[in-house]
Amino acid sequence: MSSGRKSSVTRLRELAEPRCRAALVCFLWQSYRDAVDQTVDMFDKLLTRASTQAQNELDEQLRRQRQTIQVSLTTIQVSLTTLRSLGRIILDDAISDEELRAQLFALVSREELVACMDKIGEWVSGKRSDLFHGSVRRHGMLRKFSPALFDSLEFTHDIEGEQSACLRALQTLKELNATGRRKLPEDVPTDFLPQRLKPIVINHGEIDRRAWECALLLKLRDELKAGNLSVQLQQNGSRGWRSSSSTTTVG
Repeated sequence: MSSGRKSSVTRLRELAEPRCRAALVCFLWQSYRDAVDQTVDMFDKLLTRASTQAQNELDEQLRRQRQTIQVSLTTIQVSLTTLRSLGRIILDDAISDEELRAQLFALVSREELVACMDKIGEWVSGKRSDLFHGSVRRHGMLRKFSPALFDSLEFTHDIEGEQSACLRALQTLKELNATGRRKLPEDVPTDFLPQRLKPIVINHGEIDRRAWECALLLKLRDELKAGNLSVQLQQNGSRGWRSSSSTTTVG
């Protein structure tokens, strides 16, 4: 293989035809393997860059809105104080269920309670609640390469006879890409989603296509780095991938 890399065209022509063909086949096979590794490595780096950009965007937003943040923190303090007061009334067994609502609104007006809920909503489920929101906003950039990537590479699960949840979801995504459909099917796999992302991806029973796809890309990246998935080569065996610094093996 090393002689094939170092040899010039002139040197290869001087070899006997069987040796020349063998050297070229070995060279092309190794080049293909290297290209697969580099492609998966690029996939990891692009997702990492998108996450870094999202983190930097959030940090910059927080720096620009320090005064707003202080107001928000004050609001949270007020809301917690309000919750504590309401909790005492709710837990007071001396107050009947019929009197409970009246007692609650006597302590905190309906308008005040609604305002508190609106102000803390962004921290609980809004764009500041999780860094993943930044990845979803970069869905368009990720879509520029992901369909071609998944069309070129075949991922496989390392445990024989099993198919991981993210591979089932990936198959669904590939079918959507092939048909051009935008709406997710009713039975779209969601069991690959981590708990913290489920409220973002699934909102009132509706699955956000962009969020679902971004979550799948991140899950695939993590499964590849953990060694749970491999990239299947066109010939026998599969080439595992861990990270740019680790050793890959041929099965």
